[in-house]
Amino acid sequence: MRAGKALFAVSGFENTSTISIARLAQTSESQIIKHFSHKEGLLEAIFEDGWRHIGEAFGALEYIPAPSAKLQALVGLILTKLEEDEPLKRLFLM
Repeated sequence: MRAGKALFAVSGFENTSTISIARLAQTSESQIIKHFSHKEGLLEAIFEDGWRHIGEAFGALEYIPAPSAKLQALVGLILTKLEEDEPLKRLFLM
């Protein structure tokens, strides 16, 4: 997933082949297909993993009583998490 995320973020989804992902990940294209079915499955797994990491911090929002403050904290939390993962940020913005 790291190799796919890095290549998708730099070259874009359409311009990245499963062969190039496999080379960077030092594995075979068949292993990528085995685990993710296709390139779209890999991208979906990357996004799911990214949202899982972002969502881990959502529990702190329950202690914020005002809806406007909660929304502000949510946006700040998402932006902070995306700043920690530049390739994921690029993918979300594409």
